[in-house]
Amino acid sequence: MQPWTCKHSPKGNLNSDGYINSADAAIALEIAVGSRSFDDAADVSGDGRVSSLDALIILQNCKACALQR
Repeated sequence: MQPWTCKHSPKGNLNSDGYINSADAAIALEIAVGSRSFDDAADVSGDGRVSSLDALIILQNCKACALQR
């Protein structure tokens, strides 16, 4: 299964591959639970912290990009 990919802004591109996809959402969840250090690019909601909400927003953006293909 291919991950959704979409050229997008740096916010949410947590693995620095130039795309926002489900791998970035997984990294956001790791940051949210403290398994990874804070990364400002993961705070896509703009509330100053990284939570499951940020991972959800990343996935929603991926889905929107996939539907635009």
